[in-house]
Amino acid sequence: MTFESNGRTLTGTNPETMVAILEGLGVNVLGMNCSLGPAESKPILERILQEASIPVMIQPNAGLPVIKNGETVYNLTEDEFISEVKGFVDQGLQVIGGCCGTMPSYKAVRKVHEELGLKTVLGVSDVSFGLPNRPLVNKTFLTMAMTAGLDVAILNPMAVDMIEAIDAFKVLSAEDEDGVSFIDRYGGLTKTEKPVEKIEDASLETIILQGLKDSSAPKTRELIKSQTSLEIVNTILIPALDIVGKRFEKGELFLPQLIQSAETVKMLL
Repeated sequence: MTFESNGRTLTGTNPETMVAILEGLGVNVLGMNCSLGPAESKPILERILQEASIPVMIQPNAGLPVIKNGETVYNLTEDEFISEVKGFVDQGLQVIGGCCGTMPSYKAVRKVHEELGLKTVLGVSDVSFGLPNRPLVNKTFLTMAMTAGLDVAILNPMAVDMIEAIDAFKVLSAEDEDGVSFIDRYGGLTKTEKPVEKIEDASLETIILQGLKDSSAPKTRELIKSQTSLEIVNTILIPALDIVGKRFEKGELFLPQLIQSAETVKMLL
C-alpha cells in the first residue's frame, strides 16, 4: 500500500492496521510502494516489519520528486538507492522493487539477486510514461529486466504482447524445458499422439513419437526377445522417424519435439 510521510495511507490507515487487515485476508506478501523514497519509507517499513508474520516487500521511489527545468525529476542515484535498500535487508525485508523515478539501473535487478540474494518485483509500465508506443517500450523493458533476473512483474494480465514476451523468455532461458508450454500455447496444432496413461503399455513407436527417452531402452530390451535388432530398426525405428519428419514438415511438430524423438532413437543405437 502507498503511505504518506505522516505514516498513513491516503485513506488514513496506519501500518499496523494495514498488516492486520491484509494478513487476515490471507495475502502471501504485504508491503508498501510509491509515494516515498527509501529513506522516507524507513520508519514506516520498520513498523510494518515489527507487526508482520509473513514476507514483507517494498517498492520505493527514487527519492522525492523535484521540479527542474519545468520537469519532475528524482535526484536519488543508483548507488544511493542501492545503499538505502541494502539496510532494509538486515531488518528482515524479503522483496525489493522500485517505483516512480527508478529506471533499469535503479532496479539493479542483477545486483539485488547476486549481492543481496533476494527475490525482485517491479511494475513495468512507469518507464514508458510520456513516450509514444508505450506497449513496445514496456515489453522491451520487461525482457531486459527478466534477463537481469527479475522474478515477478506487475503488469496488465490482458496485455497479450507482455504475456507473449514472458512465454518467449521462458523458452530462451530454458525455464520452459524443451519449449513444451510454448509449443502447446502457440503451436496451433491438434495433438496427433495422446499421452499414454501407463508408460509400460506404450509401444516403441509411441515412445519415439513422444520422445520418451527413459522408456526407450526398457521397451527395446523387451522386443529384442522376439525380434532381431535389424527388424526393430527397419520396422519400428525408421518408420517412426519418418512420421516425425513428415509432421515436422507439416508444422505439426516443432524443433524441440523433433530433437527429443531423435535423441530417443539415438539412445538405442
